[in-house]
Amino acid sequence: MTFWDFFKRRKMGPLSVSPVGVVVFFVVAAAAWTIAEGVYRDKAIQQDLFAAVSYARPIATQARWMHEQTGKWPGSLGDLRIAEAKRPPQIAQVQLRQDQGVRLLFASPEAIAGKSMILRVVSRDSGRFLECEADELPQGPLPPICKGRGNAERLSWPPAAAYK
Repeated sequence: MTFWDFFKRRKMGPLSVSPVGVVVFFVVAAAAWTIAEGVYRDKAIQQDLFAAVSYARPIATQARWMHEQTGKWPGSLGDLRIAEAKRPPQIAQVQLRQDQGVRLLFASPEAIAGKSMILRVVSRDSGRFLECEADELPQGPLPPICKGRGNAERLSWPPAAAYK
């Protein structure tokens, strides 16, 4: 008996297959299912993170604009001159930090619950940029601006009115 004989059909009827072939099929199917589930979960987290950045971008830019105009960092979201937008359900809390950043605390999904992301508008010679700190979050599904200092998003300045 050779190795390939394990994969040959047995002559026990039209639907009979080798037991080894069945095991190999189920192992391959389980591996494909595991990979697909991980990719789906990462895509769902990535969608939540992109929604959070889209929600917080105008808050960060308006807070920085107010700081540049008045010399004071806003104390609360109510101090900003922006219309209220509906907060995405995955964000539990939005905090304006004294170090001129906006901190987002996540409520869901489970993989990022209780973790945070900080968005900050920084000035450089060539303009204003939105930077992101997300050391606690899984690195795979992060938006590009959160993957290192070199990936900051260039902003048009002064910012337009947000949430209109």
